[in-house]
Amino acid sequence: MKKILIILLCACFGVDGQSVELKTSGSFSGLLEIKNSLNMPGLVHSSTLPSGPSIGTVFKADGAYLQTFTNHSLNFAVNNGSPLYRINTAGNVQITNAANFFGLTIMQKKIEGILDGYDGISVASNDGLPNETRIAHGLNASNIISVKLVILVSTGFSIGEEYSYQSGHRAGISFDNTFIHVWNNTFTGAAVRNKPFKILITYKG
Repeated sequence: MKKILIILLCACFGVDGQSVELKTSGSFSGLLEIKNSLNMPGLVHSSTLPSGPSIGTVFKADGAYLQTFTNHSLNFAVNNGSPLYRINTAGNVQITNAANFFGLTIMQKKIEGILDGYDGISVASNDGLPNETRIAHGLNASNIISVKLVILVSTGFSIGEEYSYQSGHRAGISFDNTFIHVWNNTFTGAAVRNKPFKILITYKG
């Protein structure tokens, strides 16, 4: 019969400065079960710095957690590289590279600028085309999945494309192999000329 020898050198599992060391004698197979109270850290790996990052398993009433302590982000990286996936201390998730969903690599690109003015109004992005703002997207149009437009009309008030509830606020959007086109003519889009805009492009990587 195979045996395991577990030597407990200290009390509980990384709580209040205490630690535990597990040693085995011989070989064994099966499940090694370690139990402790709910809502207490299980196995915690800590930095040598007093306030450095620490990571551990935490068991709570609703399940098991992998989480950090001492107010540090949780980062995932490969080959000793920079984080590719990060959960920061505010709970926000940052993905550095493309996300792969069921074999489809999805990426996003944001473009910002000012909608063209016309009727003699000159702005930085004015390309001389009436009723149109044209922005190069730098992508293969066949890979573009969707294009979304948001226009900041005034402080605290933004609209999307084809907004028609208020007259003069309407703008449409299209794209080709080179450009994103935002269309707003004098009659239906006068209220959004010279307004800041944001475009979010979702595309296959």
